[in-house]
Amino acid sequence: MLGINSPGLELLNYGEFEAPLPGQGRLTLPGTGENIDFNFIIENDLEPIDWGTNAGVEFQLLLNDKNAFLFGFSVWEGGGKSTVITEIPFQGNLTRTAYERSGDISYFEYYLGLKRNFMIRPGKFNIYWKFLLREIFDIDYKEEFVFAFQGGPDESFKRVIVIESQATGVLMLELALGAEYFIYDWISLGMDAGYSYGLSSFRLGNASRKDDIQANDNIRFKLPSILGPDGTLKYLTEAAPFSDDPAYEEDFYRPMNLKFDGWRVLFRVNFYF
Repeated sequence: MLGINSPGLELLNYGEFEAPLPGQGRLTLPGTGENIDFNFIIENDLEPIDWGTNAGVEFQLLLNDKNAFLFGFSVWEGGGKSTVITEIPFQGNLTRTAYERSGDISYFEYYLGLKRNFMIRPGKFNIYWKFLLREIFDIDYKEEFVFAFQGGPDESFKRVIVIESQATGVLMLELALGAEYFIYDWISLGMDAGYSYGLSSFRLGNASRKDDIQANDNIRFKLPSILGPDGTLKYLTEAAPFSDDPAYEEDFYRPMNLKFDGWRVLFRVNFYF
């Protein structure tokens, strides 16, 4: 089966993905050599993940002409990328910079369920409903912030920041309607559409951050997402200027509780034996 899934992910799509990037760099004034701190805020929103590709395999145990027991597994992935050109401090100079931001999230799931044909034309088509209990047990999130600082002619310096996080154990219920058309008695083509509802929200945990920023770059950032004290991700809620105040993260970052509620449409090739 192959199709699309459109999960909610509200605080990721319309919170973290729309969060700016405050920063502070040190500028060295020509002539005097005086150093000053230069604050900046870069806006570089990511488009919301309205849908992503869903693919998997499903097995049916036919109980009778109308009823079947289902077991399946599938993978899903969605993401986006955006680039802006700006000028920010780098190694003491105000430098033309290409700032590329990308965010990707994926999951692996398995499910159990029941299928019931409520309209049957033997050898021609079936129309059915199905009820599924799904467990999403491997959610991976990755966001990259890439800065290409322009040096001399045909010369640039890249700095990369990577945030990664995971979650597991998300239970969902799904109700779907579908139909299949038989080409032969052993193969059919079908399509179904369903809506999934999560039994609880989840947070992206086991978060980590990696970067290759050097001390002499003299630049610091407050990222759209940060690692909370408990290892889960928090997101920036407003465009607050960079500050060293320890209360900054408490004042301007909030927990990112997420749900995968949403529609799913799948196209199928079914084999009977």
